[in-house]
Amino acid sequence: MVEHQQAVRPIARLAVPRVGRVVNGPDSSLPWLVVGDDGAELTEVSEYLRQASASDFSAASIKSYAQAILRWSRFLWTVEVAWYRADRAEVRDFVLWMRSALKPDDLQRKRAQAVIQDRLADDRKQDECR
Repeated sequence: MVEHQQAVRPIARLAVPRVGRVVNGPDSSLPWLVVGDDGAELTEVSEYLRQASASDFSAASIKSYAQAILRWSRFLWTVEVAWYRADRAEVRDFVLWMRSALKPDDLQRKRAQAVIQDRLADDRKQDECR
């Protein structure tokens, strides 16, 4: 059996732009929408979210799903793969990108930890001088 060889994506250098957004939906049957950068509703996503709403998912859960689908969509737009053509290679690369992407909260946390470490070091130096 011949294995399908997939090109290796440079995940570490992949810049996924923050295009599209999650917005309030028209009513309780669709409390949240995912729209593209042009503001157009992603109808396939809306159908899925409407099904989740009909299955008694909370509005907060639907928003969480919408945000996750938006992340996935952004990734697919970046690697230029249509959602219906995505396969295991895209899932693998998405997971690797999610694990490696530096999130703003992580950056703030690292800065805060550095400040704390600097202050502790200063306190130790002052204690040694006493």
